[in-house]
Amino acid sequence: MEKIVFKYIFNFFRDNFTISIWQSGFMPGCSTVCQLLEIHHKFCKAIADGKEIRVVFLDITRAFDRVWHAGLLHKLRFAGVRGALLDWLEDYLRGRFQRVCINGMFSEWVEILAGVPQGSVLGPLLFLIFINDLAHVISHTNIRLFADDTCLFITVDNRDLALAKINEDLESIFSWSNDWLVSFSPPKTKGL
Repeated sequence: MEKIVFKYIFNFFRDNFTISIWQSGFMPGCSTVCQLLEIHHKFCKAIADGKEIRVVFLDITRAFDRVWHAGLLHKLRFAGVRGALLDWLEDYLRGRFQRVCINGMFSEWVEILAGVPQGSVLGPLLFLIFINDLAHVISHTNIRLFADDTCLFITVDNRDLALAKINEDLESIFSWSNDWLVSFSPPKTKGL
């Protein structure tokens, strides 16, 4: 059933150009190598033109666990998913519980209100839909996404202006992450 739903949703999003063109993760025909080659080409061109490049790499903390169900359903609805399919997806996400066991002692069961099922067919696609609008909050730098990894980069003409532009886009990402209950991993964030 998940494979049928996946095919329908993926085709709908592909045919309506809904998934960001800057997303390479979990996309047919795209790989880390494709994205790396594109970025490498842009960097080499800038350097050949005598320019500097500023790059920031970001990683979403526990990415698949951070998909807020209410937010995902809102984004699906906004993208045009309606009716029985939206109801099915809501039911697919709802009613999942977990508890912790330590030394044979169990906690109470708690409903899970975020996250997509790990190892599922739909999980990666639902994650991509959830973070898809991240690319839309960027105004000044280039963005490339590979699943939960984000790369911002800018060719430097003026160092102070480039720094201001990167910081403004990082502020936009921070605001987006607060709105959608996503956090980025500071230890995995690198700037070059």
